[in-house]
Amino acid sequence: DSLENYKCGTEQFIRLLSENVKREHNVDFYADKLCISSQYLGRIVRNFGHDKVYDIIARAVVGEIEIMLADSSIPLKQIATDMNFSDQSVFTKFFKRQTGMSPLQYRNTLK
Repeated sequence: DSLENYKCGTEQFIRLLSENVKREHNVDFYADKLCISSQYLGRIVRNFGHDKVYDIIARAVVGEIEIMLADSSIPLKQIATDMNFSDQSVFTKFFKRQTGMSPLQYRNTLK
């Protein structure tokens, strides 16, 4: 394994993530798309100086959610659906775990 392989793998992962962040929040999805194990994807990302793969995915998902929350005309239920959460409570728990506030609290800070 060379640094160049890690760089290439990390760049491929980030590109895939940007294309699929609204639909896919699972490490295994990205590893499968790259034809590697999720453990190997974790090693590639860590060896290139990044956090855990899941943390990178979670930050990307939160970033997309924050963009959508900035548009107060989009209902929270619609954001949950658009971001491929099974329901609004799962969406709310995820966002609160990542940011320390509910989606509605976050939206209210933007006013």
